[in-house]
Amino acid sequence: MPKMLSTGTLQNSIYIEQNYKACFGMLMLQKKYGSDRLEAACNRALTGTRVNYTLIKNILERGMDKSVPASEVSSIPLHDNIRGKDHYQ
Repeated sequence: MPKMLSTGTLQNSIYIEQNYKACFGMLMLQKKYGSDRLEAACNRALTGTRVNYTLIKNILERGMDKSVPASEVSSIPLHDNIRGKDHYQ
């Protein structure tokens, strides 16, 4: 995933040279936090609309790569007391 983001970062820019630092920064994040955490941060960043180095760095610094995003948490707990759609006709 980090390789895909780096490639996408380079391909989506007008001047490729401007994004070399961002790609190098991703390599430094991998050395600092490890491949697994960087992978999780990239996956979390891809759920948003805009992905960049700063976003991934912030996710790693705040430990958000270790937590489950709010959209994946079920808002209604599953139990027998919840009525189905047939009760509301």
